[in-house]
Amino acid sequence: MPDLSVDCIIRIYRFKEDNPRHLLGVVEEVGVKGKKAFTNYDELWEILNAAGCFRRTVQRTKKPRLSRSQKITQRRIKPCQKSYLQTIFCAFFLHHLSAVMRSSGVERFSTPLTAPLYGAPPVKYSASKFVTIGFKTSPEVLRKLVPQPLVPNPDNLMGVYTSSLNTNDYQSGEFSFPGINYFEVALVIPVRFDKTAGNYCVVMYLDKTVAGVPMGREIWGLPKKGAQITFDEKDGKVSSIVSRFGSPIIKLDFERVQKVEPIPPRPSTPMFSLKYIPSVKKDAPPDVMQLTSYVSEWKRKEMWIGNGSVEFGSLPADPLGDIPVLQIVGDGTRWLKAACPMVMSSTTISPKKRSSNWKLK
Repeated sequence: MPDLSVDCIIRIYRFKEDNPRHLLGVVEEVGVKGKKAFTNYDELWEILNAAGCFRRTVQRTKKPRLSRSQKITQRRIKPCQKSYLQTIFCAFFLHHLSAVMRSSGVERFSTPLTAPLYGAPPVKYSASKFVTIGFKTSPEVLRKLVPQPLVPNPDNLMGVYTSSLNTNDYQSGEFSFPGINYFEVALVIPVRFDKTAGNYCVVMYLDKTVAGVPMGREIWGLPKKGAQITFDEKDGKVSSIVSRFGSPIIKLDFERVQKVEPIPPRPSTPMFSLKYIPSVKKDAPPDVMQLTSYVSEWKRKEMWIGNGSVEFGSLPADPLGDIPVLQIVGDGTRWLKAACPMVMSSTTISPKKRSSNWKLK
């Protein structure tokens, strides 16, 4: 009989029906601390096999006398290598998983699986606008906001941008959602990870939270929050206000001065985020504490530099007023119009090579 003393919980986070052996998930052994991740079926098999999920035990008896074939069947089987048992398990497991994923004929990328909230990246945008204001702040604030092993820039620079974004329609099988326009405001800090320069996202506010907020938080760990945002543009001036619970926490103003021609190419700079998911267990360490990144690729259609200002306010859950604006930096104050396409896709990082599975200590 199978040894049922070993129980494992298998969590599948990603599955491709056209390549069923490509799986992404974790295995938790009941009663044992820690999790083991797998990125394909073979790794899943090795984890389960090492845990003893495929061992068999028997009760040895003196009578009746057993034949040689019966003894082989009843003796304890050592953890098996890739064999007929693995083939049987693979066929059953992948067939069952495929049946679940095909239950309503749509892409299974986000919960709930029977009615996903959003589809798989990349996300495509078109005809979007950005206003970015750079400023200097204190080194103490940067050290407080930037998690290790990221290193803040030595010039104590920060940036805040407000944007009017337009997503394209998304279609994957029978699952689709229409494109929308929404406003997004974020605080970023130029940082370095090993030899890679990028920006660390401190906080990001969106005025429409139907899919954008959970998608950004769940996939990349972006610090997205809902807010009331205005983006008013008239006669070369842009004014944007971010409010939460009726109180303004960010006020940004910009006025065009000089058009930039020719438009310089945009560097492919990653945006870093700290993906943090708390545990369901009380006082337990987080289930996920991971450094992630993504790169947005888009074309600049029009660019202006000008004069800008920014003010921060505070709420208990949004203490932005603690960030001093010591000096507006002219080179970092600009207005941009992005032409289609603008695509946001993932990149990955680790201490020596890029890998999104590297966990922070």
